[in-house]
Amino acid sequence: MSIKYLISFSIVIIILIISLVFNNKYNFISNNYNDIVKKYNIIRSNNFYSCLSQLSDDTQNIRLYYKYIDLIHLNEKSDNMYFKSKISIKINLFYNDPSLNNIYKLCSYAKKRNIFIWISALYKTTLDDEYRIYKKIRQSYNNIGITLSCSHSSVSKKVDDILKFNGNIRLVKGLYKGNITNDNQIKQIFITNAKKLCKSSNYQCICTHDFTILTNLELVNKYIELSFYFKNINYVIQNLVKYNINISNVSMYMSHGNKLLSLFNSNIKIPYYYKKKLYIVK
Repeated sequence: MSIKYLISFSIVIIILIISLVFNNKYNFISNNYNDIVKKYNIIRSNNFYSCLSQLSDDTQNIRLYYKYIDLIHLNEKSDNMYFKSKISIKINLFYNDPSLNNIYKLCSYAKKRNIFIWISALYKTTLDDEYRIYKKIRQSYNNIGITLSCSHSSVSKKVDDILKFNGNIRLVKGLYKGNITNDNQIKQIFITNAKKLCKSSNYQCICTHDFTILTNLELVNKYIELSFYFKNINYVIQNLVKYNINISNVSMYMSHGNKLLSLFNSNIKIPYYYKKKLYIVK
């Protein structure tokens, strides 16, 4: 057996192993829309909702958001936009439209179908744009909220300001890189602001897989939503029962895009589940 053959064979085996592991860890990302729909149906069969998004470099772009809205509208007939699946948009896909006309059209299309939209956190350089756009559109549409990451020092003030005008927040513990890198500090910021959302009388969303945090929150807000990644659906089902958390509004996040390319793209903010091995969001 030649050395060249051994090297080629070894490379194939390594690629297969990496693919299997990677597909399992990041199975909430798919570049196949039919796969997204299949997972959406699995989520609905477990009486959960979906949060449907796409990676920021996804070539599907704005068209995909309309497909998501149609999918939800076809399958979920509730008139309550808080208790049904939602979509999450990346504002960089709208940067070629300074008038924001395309976002307004999307919000209008979703509003007519009672579907809620999140403006997703993206880069630390887009924080001001995300907040500015959210506040502007919120004046015309109440079916839009903003995702805030606790890895940014600006999050607490934004939470306070948004709650004052009865806005809606999707709070994530440390999904995107920011100017805070200390895990304990991020965790404390998350807990502090999650408590504020729990006391709110409006629809809010809390995103963490840390059930030790969730069990110590007073989940008294009847509109509160707990959101997780699709890959953890079985873990979530088990722990909701284990910790006796009775929340009727639970969602699973999924995203369209090429997960393998995203792994090596420093501009794409892949979650840090396995940051000791793959800490991409430093």
